[in-house]
Amino acid sequence: SALRGGALPKLAFLDLGNNSLGDAFCAALADALSADPAAVLRCVSRLTLSANRIGCAGAARLAGPVAEGALPRLQFLALAWNQIGDAGAEAMAARGKLGTFRRLEGLYLHGNRALSTAGLDALAARLTPEPRHSQIDARLTLDDRPPGPPLWPDGPSCALPSLQTLTLPKGHAEHEGMRVACSARWPYVQVKFWS
Repeated sequence: SALRGGALPKLAFLDLGNNSLGDAFCAALADALSADPAAVLRCVSRLTLSANRIGCAGAARLAGPVAEGALPRLQFLALAWNQIGDAGAEAMAARGKLGTFRRLEGLYLHGNRALSTAGLDALAARLTPEPRHSQIDARLTLDDRPPGPPLWPDGPSCALPSLQTLTLPKGHAEHEGMRVACSARWPYVQVKFWS
């Protein structure tokens, strides 16, 4: 409730890492963001919630107001070293074409050991662009497209269209689907696999 009413109107970086806040905190933050999305933490561009025992429920709750436009300047979201699994990653990716997720440049999910290959498959599918072809570029494949601007002038029709950096658990470094999905985008998404 301390965030309601526009408290901390100029705060740009919020680091709440290593506090064991859990899903209950994400639910409370989501409620505050939903109550007044234009005022609550409106200048935050970097939000760090790493190492907080956040699970799928917390990630999904937080994804709701962000998809509705809360945290309008958010560019970097760190959810590393939590307990986010497939359902949490999918909840974020499913809303990735909406609201503030369209501006997100960095998503940090490394250290979430509950994230499985199936979850990465679902995330990769959401990140894969679906080019909007004209008559000319409909004949081009991703392998023979010209360098320069993308084939889709309004950005890729995929989740997290502004994404530039994605970190994932180290155990999935051989996940070919994720590498293909991220390299098919323009500009390319740099994928890092960390512990």
